[in-house]
Amino acid sequence: MDHETAVFRARVIREMRSFLTGAGYLEVDTPALAPDLIPENHLDVFRTRFEPPTADSRELYLIPSPELYLKRLLSEGYGNIFQIARCFRNGEAVGRYHNPEFTMLEWYSLEADYRASLDTALELLQYLSSQAAPTAEVMQREPLMLTVEEAFRRHLGFSLGEALEEGRLRSALAGAGLDPRRLESAEELFNLAMVDRIEPSLPEDRAVALLDYPKQIPTLAREIPNTPWCERWELYLGGVELANCYSEETDPQNVARFFATQQQAKRARNAEHTVDHRYPELFHDAFPACSGAALGVDRLVLALSGKRSLDEVIYFPFSATV
Repeated sequence: MDHETAVFRARVIREMRSFLTGAGYLEVDTPALAPDLIPENHLDVFRTRFEPPTADSRELYLIPSPELYLKRLLSEGYGNIFQIARCFRNGEAVGRYHNPEFTMLEWYSLEADYRASLDTALELLQYLSSQAAPTAEVMQREPLMLTVEEAFRRHLGFSLGEALEEGRLRSALAGAGLDPRRLESAEELFNLAMVDRIEPSLPEDRAVALLDYPKQIPTLAREIPNTPWCERWELYLGGVELANCYSEETDPQNVARFFATQQQAKRARNAEHTVDHRYPELFHDAFPACSGAALGVDRLVLALSGKRSLDEVIYFPFSATV
């Protein structure tokens, strides 16, 4: 990263803090090493060991996000909070948009749903553009909003909701020209469509929000009653996935069910890690209704600066250290 880009990156992060603290959010600082994690089958983690001189060693994990600890703070009454955290994800290819160590902004808004958090995210982008990157081309046009259902109808020619409910997503994808033969779950089939057809079709000259993801994709997002969807969005900038958001699931039984099924899936592929099975108890007593969003800071700097690769906006990218 050259010096000019380093100055720009610092300005973006400084203004990010200014926006959120000005909106009444408390900045917090949580551990990067954790003895247990939220199980998410689509994420692999880095493992290490704590070797105390007078006790048994213990496996620890580098956090893939600060969600685990931020929700504990929410349960303790900390209110609207955010963290700019160092996060780590294993098992992903290193490339133009991926680095195993990265910076994430995660924030939680009380008494807000995913739509309110989308407003906050777009306001944040506009603020950062005006304060740090007024000439950023990607911010010159109005954001595009569309549901995942609309995206499937537009780019694949069929209703995702109907295909999921009728159990014919595999045949619908094959009819749209994709090859789903080696895939098993609805999640794998959905990701095939997203990676091969939907994401490459999104405009790169503006922010794009995809809303209302299928509830068959396991997350801790609240379901939209009497529909096949959940309250979730993903935000793209410059054609690259930038942020992910839910209206947070606060039913302890649903959280416990998510933990059990995800840990079982991780166990099946020999990727399980320690889980605190008491964690769902956080949601028994007055856990606040809230929405949480996670935003990739490195990708944001990349999009606003007009650079082409994360290697240009990170001080020591992984590709340069191995």
